Amino acid sequence: MKPGARDNFIKTLSKENLEINLNELSDKELKGLYVKWQKLRQGHFKYQMLKGENFEDVLKEGRLQYVSFRNTPGVRILTLQEYLQVEEFIKTNRNKYPMMRKL
Repeated sequence: MKPGARDNFIKTLSKENLEINLNELSDKELKGLYVKWQKLRQGHFKYQMLKGENFEDVLKEGRLQYVSFRNTPGVRILTLQEYLQVEEFIKTNRNKYPMMRKL
């Protein structure tokens, strides 16, 4: 990966307040994370939540909503950090979100 592209990825992803040290990631890992971020922004991950709700509660109670339209009123797309938490959660709780697929 070109240094300029790597710097751009790190700059963009650092705004997401991730609990990951981006500088320690390999080029492949960094690019994969960036691609997930792009797909979230473009609405490819159809699960969203109501604005103002606590993410951890919504996730554990199985209340993430499947939204087929990108700009549905009253809901918000997940942040990258939240999406990464969802990925970890469904590894052990697949029954809560059986239709969920990875980006």
